[in-house]
Amino acid sequence: MGALLFYKVFEQCSIIIYMSKDKKFTRNKKQKIDLIVNTAYNLIIEKGYDKLSTNHIADRAKIGIGTVYRNFPNGKADIMREIGIRNRSNIVNLELFRNIKVSALPKSIYQTMLNFIKFHRKNIQFHSAFEQAFLSNKELFHDFKSLVEEMLMKLVKELKQNIAFENISEGDLKEKFFLLFNVVESIILRHILIMPLFETDEQFGRYLTDLVLFHFSKQYSSY
Repeated sequence: MGALLFYKVFEQCSIIIYMSKDKKFTRNKKQKIDLIVNTAYNLIIEKGYDKLSTNHIADRAKIGIGTVYRNFPNGKADIMREIGIRNRSNIVNLELFRNIKVSALPKSIYQTMLNFIKFHRKNIQFHSAFEQAFLSNKELFHDFKSLVEEMLMKLVKELKQNIAFENISEGDLKEKFFLLFNVVESIILRHILIMPLFETDEQFGRYLTDLVLFHFSKQYSSY
């Protein structure tokens, strides 16, 4: 009886220790991924994508090259994809469009445009490096395109619950948003990099909001 009780206690302790180690491993893995991604981000801004190597990342992060490839088997391309995934959530906040009423749509689009402007201004050096990466790596370009499409499809599914979009198919809605995403981004980049078009982000945001709303229907352009 005593031996059986000892065995059960030992078994429970082993489970607890294993779970504790598993949580620690998960936490350490996340920390290493964060370290690799953040290091790569900073190096891309400093050196550009073409001059970046996984060895540079490992040296700067003070980790082994094997650690980089264990977490990102395809090296730079996988790291750039992870950066793209993380940045995606900073552009479109789906909560702004969840169960949204038609009357609140302009305000949510306006907030999204402001986020878009601020995001690009904050990350303008990285964006330039990202453009260089696209030119040298077509697979990376297709990965980024897929990320944008995934993000826009989530937005489409939220908007399809709104009566204002019930007569537009998901496919057509996604195509419209994909076109708008690229048009809006192009205008924002020209505004930031080449020639300021508006004195304030608020003015710029209102213009972009009108542009988006006009693209769908004139009836929503007053706000």
